[in-house]
Amino acid sequence: MRSPRLTGLLVALGLGLAAPAAAAPWDIDMVDAYYYRGYEWKMMDVPAGAVSINRYAANYDRMTPEGKALTNPYPVDEKHIAKGERAFQKTCQACHGAQGKGGSPVADHNPAEGRHRFPIMPPRLSGEGATTPTRTDGYLYLTIRNGAALMSGYSQALDNDEMWAIVAYMRTLDGAQYTGN
Repeated sequence: MRSPRLTGLLVALGLGLAAPAAAAPWDIDMVDAYYYRGYEWKMMDVPAGAVSINRYAANYDRMTPEGKALTNPYPVDEKHIAKGERAFQKTCQACHGAQGKGGSPVADHNPAEGRHRFPIMPPRLSGEGATTPTRTDGYLYLTIRNGAALMSGYSQALDNDEMWAIVAYMRTLDGAQYTGN
């Protein structure tokens, strides 16, 4: 059993040792750290011919004529379409539903039943009311790559081959063939 004097001495000694440690040179606070604001210096230019990490080789917008005119550079065959189906199930089905017909649990939106998970519904990619027939392959590819409205882009998660494969797979869905309207 320790005496009260010994306990008091140990507590005082512990407090005495802890106080100087708080002011030691390795206790640098973020307030004292030097930092740059994003707008205070000019970023280095990207060398000519470089392709950025997020695969924006051509930085087209899906609404521009150049963006809409993009075509699938990969051969569209059964293997490519099967790859697109796997990628669709992995990345698109959660919001657009199985076969792109909506009704997914993530984007469930039925005001009549009081379900409002998103302010707007994701577009139907196939079936009645699908938006895909009026969209070019370039438009669909750039939507997958860059995102739109509430959808985030997938350029960090999918490579170009997978994104074009999804477009090829979407064209095989019911009523998703391009009509040019």
